[in-house]
Amino acid sequence: MVLVLRQTGGIRISEVGKTSELHKLLNRERTKRALTYARWNQNLWHGCKSHSNYMLRTRRLVHAPVGNIPSGGECICGGKGSHSPKVIVKSWMGSPGHKSLILSPNIRSHAVAISEGKYGTYATWRGSYQTVHTSSKPTKPPKLRNRLWTVISRFFIG
Repeated sequence: MVLVLRQTGGIRISEVGKTSELHKLLNRERTKRALTYARWNQNLWHGCKSHSNYMLRTRRLVHAPVGNIPSGGECICGGKGSHSPKVIVKSWMGSPGHKSLILSPNIRSHAVAISEGKYGTYATWRGSYQTVHTSSKPTKPPKLRNRLWTVISRFFIG
């Protein structure tokens, strides 16, 4: 499923903040419908972030190769300008295909990532039918490899 977003005004917050807000908003949509809370899946996040960065760099909305998409599917969106998590969720919930993937009762864990730059905002959601037996928030890896991971882990873990 692919959605193209139009540019909107608004306050620009960090990608990490937007990622966290998007995660919360998607789970709010799930819980409104009496579905289970989808736990944060750090392994899926790495793929989401890489894919969002790719779409931003190439300025193209394109799905990952089939072998890279997890059991629960993938939703992408993007376009020129800065887009809030609320706009992204509203777009996905307004599309029957995206909505059915995100609100599948089989989803046990998921991840989202947003990439922003001069070419716009691109987001990727991926879900999994497998249960993650960890915290619902990202956990620290054995070694912090880069500053982005440090910022993300501090934001989610506190």
